[in-house]
This record gives sequence, C-alpha cells and structure tokens, in this order.
Amino acid sequence: RFSYSVDLGNGQLLTAEVFVTIPPVSDQVAIELSGELINEEGLKVDRVIVGEEYSLQLSADRLGEDDQGIYQVIFEVLFDPKIFVVAGDPQALDGFTNGQVVEPSERGFSAIGGFSGSLSPLGPGPQRIVSIPLRVVADGSSTIAIGLTQQDRQEFETLVYGVDLAISPEQVSSSQFVVESVLA
Repeated sequence: RFSYSVDLGNGQLLTAEVFVTIPPVSDQVAIELSGELINEEGLKVDRVIVGEEYSLQLSADRLGEDDQGIYQVIFEVLFDPKIFVVAGDPQALDGFTNGQVVEPSERGFSAIGGFSGSLSPLGPGPQRIVSIPLRVVADGSSTIAIGLTQQDRQEFETLVYGVDLAISPEQVSSSQFVVESVLA
C-alpha cells in the first residue's frame, strides 16, 4: 500500500492511494521431477546386469498452460550404494551447463543439477537436466528416489521461465522407481 500525489500545475494536487495485492501461490504441482535408467543403446531399463554401466538421466517438466520451460532445478538423488556406484562425472544435458551443482553423498547426491545456458525460454515438455553414470556392483533391488535437494540455499531455488518468483518446494513432485540387478 502506498500513496502518491500529482501536481497538475494549476494549483491542484491530486492524491491517490494504491493497494497492491499479491495472490497466494497455488498449491498445485507446478514441476514434476523424474528419472530413468538408460542402457548404452539409449533404451530405458528397469533390470540391470552386475558389472555393466548405465546412465541415470534426470528430467524436470513444468506443468500447466503457460509452460515456457525450466530455468533451474537442483535435485537430490538417493540409491543403494551396495548396488550402484557412481562411474564417472555427471554430464549436463540439453543446455543445462551453467552453474552446475554436483554434491555427492553416501547414498547418491545431496544436490545435483544446474541452470539453463539460455535466456530465451526453452519451451514446453520435459527437459533433461543431468546424466549420472552408474555402475552396477551387486545383485539385488534398489529404489532410486528423485526429489528436490533438501539444502535450503537460495542458489538452489527452482526457477522457471516467465515467473519472477521461485517455485515453492510444495509445488514440486518427487518420484522414485525400483531397479532389479542380476548377475550376468
């Protein structure tokens, strides 16, 4: 709320009071996080072989009619370290090469992602953010859980094109999937 006055130059002064209302942020899901394990042929798999390497590709999809794309997202990724080990450096995908974040943890990554290298909106649909090379080291079952990083740091906010404010964590859906590993 603020007031302003305009001098009309003829001795008259007009005064107005302005009320600014900021609507509450919707509690609907705005961003959907997902991941898939990809083999060397580029195919999605849910059953892997001990000793082989796969790529865990993380994606984010902005939902809604005004989808201009994701600008920045930082994931938390958890998996069973008895089944999978990181087999190399994560690679930024689809232009998400700026401000790349890679913070490993005992069970995966406490923070991994980055922001787009483009100032122009990337457009609608899922956007692949990062790929993590994983080697299967034992047989068994592992759930791979993908969510927002739990680190409360401003530089880890989720940002989208066309919106000046960060997306609240409550508007971001997490995902998980189970992978079976078997001996060759």
